[in-house]
Amino acid sequence: MTLKELAHLAQQTLQTRAGCPVRRSHVHELLAAAFGHGSWAAFLSESVLADADVGLAPTGGLPGLVGRAVQLGYPQPAATTLATTVLAFVAEHGLAAVPWADLRAALLPAPSIDDSGDLDADDEDDSDWDDEPDAEVPAEAPVASGPSRSRLLASPLLRSSLEQAAAAPNPQAHHLLASLLRCGRPNPYLYEESLKGR
Repeated sequence: MTLKELAHLAQQTLQTRAGCPVRRSHVHELLAAAFGHGSWAAFLSESVLADADVGLAPTGGLPGLVGRAVQLGYPQPAATTLATTVLAFVAEHGLAAVPWADLRAALLPAPSIDDSGDLDADDEDDSDWDDEPDAEVPAEAPVASGPSRSRLLASPLLRSSLEQAAAAPNPQAHHLLASLLRCGRPNPYLYEESLKGR
């Protein structure tokens, strides 16, 4: 399901259950409030929307959602109905927020230090170097947390959210989308056969 289809479905669900017209932009604002953000723009600045329970569960509670619906101009009874409906909709569709930092950690390779160009490589066996490791340097790099690339690929809503973010001039979203959709290294045999026209 794309982000546009999700917003349309949420709008229809909210209008049916609340019994009042709901604007599409208000659907986005209520979804952002469900995740503890004051606006949709604030939500998009920190994370993207995903499904299939890929990211973080909603952090906003019912009172915050009701308050946001009242801010958007809905009367108190309708605001309460909208808030409970949004929370049920989020749970039903397994919506989650994936922070940009988690996407970068899962999709972009970690920077590595290349010592192959070291000019003093033949001087490694000098006896005046201290062989004890420094206490301040950690023994191993921390492991990246967050969802794996295969789990991210299982969420069509995440892909749609990244495509929408990349529609604006956003190089970070372009890079992450390309990293999400990248192919694995081709088999050398198949590559050679393709060059032969087979």
